[in-house]
Amino acid sequence: SGVLLLFLADSATSVLAADVVSEPAEFLLRHLGQRAIPVITSPGFLGTLADRSLDTIVALDVLEHVEDLDGTIREFARVLSARGRVVVSGPTESAAYRMGRRLAGFTTHSHLRNVFQIEAAFARAFRIRRISVLRYPLPFFRIFTAERVS
Repeated sequence: SGVLLLFLADSATSVLAADVVSEPAEFLLRHLGQRAIPVITSPGFLGTLADRSLDTIVALDVLEHVEDLDGTIREFARVLSARGRVVVSGPTESAAYRMGRRLAGFTTHSHLRNVFQIEAAFARAFRIRRISVLRYPLPFFRIFTAERVS
């Protein structure tokens, strides 16, 4: 939905947004009068980016939906700068999380994995630093950074 785009635009030299649909982010940017931030919806767009061209990738509540997680992590590693990092959040898929989804009215389940599996996949190639668990003591979401080791 682009809720972090305004913060990122104020905190970074440049921002590139990517999502399966562009309308929510474009709506937000247009109505808040912010500078133009490209919003890319093309699958495989990572392959068009130059090696080591990004300092930070923010992947909030998205990687649980990605079919080829290992391939995506390899692409992240390729496009990240020498001291680059990925900020990741994802659902724990705990019983409390599943109950919360039902109470919120979600009837479908499109998650292929939980945040612990995502973190384990990143740990094979990155140094992991845990940041937070949202909704402690009932852990609904977990946030971590995956930092390049080279």
